[in-house]
Amino acid sequence: MPSDKGRAPQREWTAARIRRDLTHVTDIEHLKWRWRLRVVKPRYGIETIRDFVIDEQYGGRCGGTYQSRWNDRGYRGTSSTHHYYLRNAFLERNVHIDEADVLVDVGCGKGRVLNFWLHRGLRNRMVGIEIDERWAAFAAHRLERFPNVEVLCGDAFELIPKEGTIFFIFNPFNEEITEKFKDHLMGLRGPDADITLVYYMAQYAELFEADPAWTVTPVLDNTFHPTVIARLSGALDGPASP
Repeated sequence: MPSDKGRAPQREWTAARIRRDLTHVTDIEHLKWRWRLRVVKPRYGIETIRDFVIDEQYGGRCGGTYQSRWNDRGYRGTSSTHHYYLRNAFLERNVHIDEADVLVDVGCGKGRVLNFWLHRGLRNRMVGIEIDERWAAFAAHRLERFPNVEVLCGDAFELIPKEGTIFFIFNPFNEEITEKFKDHLMGLRGPDADITLVYYMAQYAELFEADPAWTVTPVLDNTFHPTVIARLSGALDGPASP
């Protein structure tokens, strides 16, 4: 029987999801939100096309939003960031990447951020971590031809490489687990380690702002969702905090 590991996972149309969508048909505020999310965010289709063209160079489409199987553990579902917003978040004035940096995408889903780093021409060691075996298998299969990329399937708290220096997250945890993740990063090599976190859709940025071990700088470039760069106090790369 042929393997499904290289096949793009399909959107989940559960009965509960269909019922939920039907109840929102007459909800004006919800429809406005959907308009912003489905039309304004992809810039009226431009970014959908860009995403498709770039992703296809790396083995398949990485879009879609999927519910989590681990809500009870505080782990959220997966959704992909448009290449356009990733480019803005990772502008040199926001994040400086040296050849020796180890790049880690925590909750990598299908691997869109890994695609972005490769498309940017980076040849650093790259690690994607994804708890859902469906997306991890898809990403790993797509990117197996790149020797500098590895995709790990499992719990990030068990798999984060100690050598990691630049991390990306797209709001993958609830508040409690985000705080645990913050402390876990600091515990990798101590509070003076050179660690930078690009926190996209930074719902719990205040957790880092309130911790004196971290310096937090908002990204002023257009990323649609609020994004911050959080650095351990020993990390000197990039712009100084205001």
